[in-house]
Amino acid sequence: MNAPRGETSPSAQLQWDDLRYFLALSRAGSLTAAARFLGVEHATVARRLQQLEESMGLNLFKRLQRGWRLTPEGASLLPHAEAVEDATFALTRAAAAKEPLTAPVRISATPLLLRHGVVPAMAKLSALQPQTQLELVGEVRMADLVRGDVDLALRFGEPRVADLISRPVGCVHYALYYAVGTRPSVGDARFIGFTEDSATAALRGWVDRYAASRPIAARTNDVEAAARLALQGWGIALLPRFLGESESGLEAWEPHTAPPPRTVYLTMHPGMRRSPRVRVVSERVAEHFSSWLSCTPEA
Repeated sequence: MNAPRGETSPSAQLQWDDLRYFLALSRAGSLTAAARFLGVEHATVARRLQQLEESMGLNLFKRLQRGWRLTPEGASLLPHAEAVEDATFALTRAAAAKEPLTAPVRISATPLLLRHGVVPAMAKLSALQPQTQLELVGEVRMADLVRGDVDLALRFGEPRVADLISRPVGCVHYALYYAVGTRPSVGDARFIGFTEDSATAALRGWVDRYAASRPIAARTNDVEAAARLALQGWGIALLPRFLGESESGLEAWEPHTAPPPRTVYLTMHPGMRRSPRVRVVSERVAEHFSSWLSCTPEA
């Protein structure tokens, strides 16, 4: 039976914010992970989900001992919620493309690339176009370009999402470094390893294999922290050459022993190409990275 004119049924009162919580929990599988993604307390996720279920008169999730799983009713709602999400993001991108040049351009990168690459790239742009505004997001977790979290992202490797466009803008070359005056013998070498964090997982395996039976004195998910530990004499660290060579207190260990270079890609959603402000910033970033991080083999 249709609701009387002038009234709405509970399901018609659904808002995008309600569906955000539903989608986050369906993808994360736990309140804690969904709350982390949304930037709220896990109790907020539980409360919003309860409100959504009550407004729809449906049980959307089954509470399990090790997480939350969609019920058949929730699974049937999922593609419709995703369609609303796609439409919302498309509208957001279209609006962003028409924003004035003074609207902020949001750039995501690892803290290392942000500090040593993006910030220097913006120095010239600031002088040429002082009206440009930026939001620089240094993060390990990849921002969602499809969802519109940021306008541009600098990442190692091509994106796996078909809806994005990317181009290589440079290559990070690596070498092993130790503190000047502390060179150990091959058998006595200690190493600084990496954790399985997404930012350093690709480096962890190489360091562990190279160290073999030799000790890992410390581990970190931050490359600059590894450099600091090496300077303090904790051991040998695998570092980007641009970082290792910038430290006078570090010296290369077997400079030709290193993993292959990692290519850096500048990535955006195709819809952002229509935005003059994003184009200006992306071209400046690409120009700087291409000259800073050459992909030709280093001596």
